[in-house]
Amino acid sequence: MIEISGLPRTVEPARVDELKGEVLRLLDDFVALYPRPADGWRLMLMPALPRRGRAPDAAVLVVAEKAVSHDWRPALDLRIFRKNGPEFAQVVEETKAPLFVAYDGDDPDQMRRARGDWTVRDMHALAIGSTAAAVRSAGEDRTWRTTHVVAPGIRANGAGRDRGILAALELAIAAELDRVGSDLSWPFGAAILLRAQGTGPDARSDGWAALYDRSWSMGLAPWRSLCLMRSGDDPTIATGEDWTAHELLEAERPIRGPAIERVMAMSRATAAMLVDLKPRTSDDHVHHRRAIVQLMKRQHWSPADRDHRDEDLPIRLTGNLGDLNMRFAEPIGRIAPEVHSSDDATLSDLRRLKGLVVTCGATPASVLAQLRTTDELAVDVRDLIGMDPRTTTPLSVIGHQLKRMVMGLHSPSRTRFFAMVVRQAFEYGRVEATAGPALAQALSDPELGSRLHLTVRTTTHTVGATVAQMRLVDRARGSTSRLDPSGTFRMIVTPDEVILEDRPSR
Repeated sequence: MIEISGLPRTVEPARVDELKGEVLRLLDDFVALYPRPADGWRLMLMPALPRRGRAPDAAVLVVAEKAVSHDWRPALDLRIFRKNGPEFAQVVEETKAPLFVAYDGDDPDQMRRARGDWTVRDMHALAIGSTAAAVRSAGEDRTWRTTHVVAPGIRANGAGRDRGILAALELAIAAELDRVGSDLSWPFGAAILLRAQGTGPDARSDGWAALYDRSWSMGLAPWRSLCLMRSGDDPTIATGEDWTAHELLEAERPIRGPAIERVMAMSRATAAMLVDLKPRTSDDHVHHRRAIVQLMKRQHWSPADRDHRDEDLPIRLTGNLGDLNMRFAEPIGRIAPEVHSSDDATLSDLRRLKGLVVTCGATPASVLAQLRTTDELAVDVRDLIGMDPRTTTPLSVIGHQLKRMVMGLHSPSRTRFFAMVVRQAFEYGRVEATAGPALAQALSDPELGSRLHLTVRTTTHTVGATVAQMRLVDRARGSTSRLDPSGTFRMIVTPDEVILEDRPSR
């Protein structure tokens, strides 16, 4: 093992790999002095240590050993300790550096032991684990402040070596440092850090709406939160780029500061917040309804809410192209099976949908289940962002949904959702694409959703329309199907029809 210290903290991972290669080549030049081990050299490039006499931004004791990679190069000046030993004791006793303990969220005794050794200093807990584990922990009696850290696909006990968990840990630390620096109180017993990367023409609003959807789907109240914002963001939240955070999350006093600035500058996230893990109450459902009404007013709709306390009573939205009914419910998809059947005969003409159902969990499966059950379109709050009362119809809202379904992985329910929209073009719109005959055959193929799949590669938005670049993929042909231009086409969703046409030549 060769350990080299002094690596700049902002160096890119690709550059680290280059440096390792250069060191290995240098060792080959001195093989006579330093014979190569049988299993090869192991290199570890470590960040530069803090200057002598200067306290780091924070000290982090990592007791969840399997969940945090040794190859962690944070943007902050962090002293990272793997053992609760003399070196950590020196930082505790001789500096005023804020202390954090990263532990396995399913094993709170790890935190109890670490905290019990150092009662003279306050320690902030970073619980690493799944979303479900974080929600379960809300009812437990813990005497320390906790930020639960979750990354997509991350579980405690081994999968946390993904860079996502390290980025989330560092942002949680930055949030706590800047919260204390801004003299903001900690309003939670325990909180969970949520991050989102928004897409589309208003990526910031899309990111905040995605966090709202995720919080609500977890059983939490999204407005019981602290939003994290970069220092350069518009301080007038109500009218600036983060107006959605103001309308949905009531973000009057976000956390800002140099630590968040440094971490988010290196992050792809467009929005992040700490959400209280306390389960929501019946009053929160009233608040939820009121927040969505306020969002629609901000986008120049005229919502008529006759009884804002009756969750089952729909709201009527008045727009230039007609009225829309909107109500609130839990997503049917949570109990509906994955959709594999090619029989979508029960789906109505999408132009004649009865209204919208805000579920904050409108997956392709739940959208299809809702349509079969009530002829209503299940939507997320994300789908409401950018809804213009001058150009919006139920069909154009489906176009909005396409932007969050851009994904390379195949899914039976996602294919069925796309097929539903493509079928609209054949029955009520226009088909001008060369791939039209192949698509028509695929729509009636019993293997649609298993062997045959529809995917969306990109989406763009124009005034009143969504344009999706699509592909018909035959898994039996392997990767060559992806390269076959005959299976590509462009789908345009307008307020009153769906059009299939060839992609323009470059």
